[in-house]
Amino acid sequence: LGESITLIDSGLKSSPHEAIFPTLEKFHRSPEEIESIILTHSHGDHFEGIPSVLENADASIYIHELEEHRVVDLATRSNFEVSRIKSITHGDLLSLSGRQLEIFHCPGHSAGSICICDQDSQVYVTGDSIQGQGEDRSLLFYNSIAYVNSVNRLSHRPISAIISGHPFPPRMQPILKDDAVQELLEVSLHAITALKDRVKQVLEQAKRSLSLYDLNRILPDVRPPSLPTILEELVTHGKIKQLGRDPERLWLAN
Repeated sequence: LGESITLIDSGLKSSPHEAIFPTLEKFHRSPEEIESIILTHSHGDHFEGIPSVLENADASIYIHELEEHRVVDLATRSNFEVSRIKSITHGDLLSLSGRQLEIFHCPGHSAGSICICDQDSQVYVTGDSIQGQGEDRSLLFYNSIAYVNSVNRLSHRPISAIISGHPFPPRMQPILKDDAVQELLEVSLHAITALKDRVKQVLEQAKRSLSLYDLNRILPDVRPPSLPTILEELVTHGKIKQLGRDPERLWLAN
């Protein structure tokens, strides 16, 4: 909040009227003051509220270049101007609402996931880019190797606080400071290692090739979009073998 308002993520279709606008009213501000929307990524629970925001505000929309097409699709479906959409990439510096905001590309959860760093405070808004132990939503949609690399890169940054898109375990708090920041980063790395170990162990114990359906049935707590990314990494590193091609792919322990 400054002279104008920059919104990070617009939430679900219902989020602006149910949460965002009422929160602004508590600060004696109005939706009409929203000049910019920065999207941490283009999953529905983070960007489908854009049309409702634009009914009340004349705002530009910033999205990483790898996911710009999804917002263009939403603009086409919802009849708002594509010209509002601004492509951003790693290292961009946005001067919005009186703040200098650095874009930090964090692929893994999705291809174009980003963190937004307030340069003055070193507070990072991370969306779903780092998820600790994960929760009852998919940890990965894109690439587990990229996810680990992103977390490692963040660990070298002077982060004063993290604001997450959801309250992820172990702390289950949307705002983390001090030691809790490092804990989240470490737990995020451990969660991927543990998931790879579980998948590898299941294949070893099966003593036969398994399909994605088989693995989903044996590991029901692992959301389906995450499994292919883990399998891809295990194959890349020579830990398991892949047999066949889509849609008949099978995996086998070495």
